[in-house]
Amino acid sequence: SKEVSATYNDLNNLLHSTGIGTIFLDYELKIRKFTPAIRHHFDLEENDISRPITAFAHTLNGVDLAVVCQEVLDTLEIFEKQIKDKSGYNFLLRILPYRTSDNQIKGLVITFIDIEELCATKDENEKVVNRLNSILKNSRSSMFFIEANGKILKMNRAFADFVTSDFTNKNIFTALPKTIAKTIKESVKKAVATKNSIDCKIVLPVKGKKGNYHYLVNSVPIVKQDNLIESVFVIFHDISEQIS
Repeated sequence: SKEVSATYNDLNNLLHSTGIGTIFLDYELKIRKFTPAIRHHFDLEENDISRPITAFAHTLNGVDLAVVCQEVLDTLEIFEKQIKDKSGYNFLLRILPYRTSDNQIKGLVITFIDIEELCATKDENEKVVNRLNSILKNSRSSMFFIEANGKILKMNRAFADFVTSDFTNKNIFTALPKTIAKTIKESVKKAVATKNSIDCKIVLPVKGKKGNYHYLVNSVPIVKQDNLIESVFVIFHDISEQIS
């Protein structure tokens, strides 16, 4: 009928437009249909329909496709795994049972989703985190991350020595002396509101001696991709020598 034909055409157009490599197999692992993007993984032509997928070489590393396909047919459980092809590109491989409208299993659907950009972003984020952890560990300046409400998420050794205790999970606005906490709170609040780095200065007396320590406090908002504030990075710079 025209309705069935239209639905078939709609499905074909949808499969071709997604750019996701997809292949449909029958219960004997013979090819029923595939999208053009699957050719990145298998050297298939239209006349390969009805041939077993096991007859073709593929670009996948670390996957015995025949074994995994049979396991999915036997267990009816979805198989999902991040894989690399032989060129080193990252894909999410999903193999799931093909169910008809009356819930009968008629084979498998295999999809390859390109996650190269996602993995690259993840790798870059890990590099940033590693660099930041190195800075936290080795810097002589006091540094810590807080939520907008003042809860300390992470602090370095220099700050722990500065406050003579571990403030992790405590609220910086109540843990520090009121005058200092008020100044830092205003700075953090402004940084969150403007999404810009804000500076302020605090002065602390030197214990047992005359004079004061002078600090430039820099509050840097950490803004996520959705433009929301994840945390605030606070750094204490000792500027006492510049003041004296």
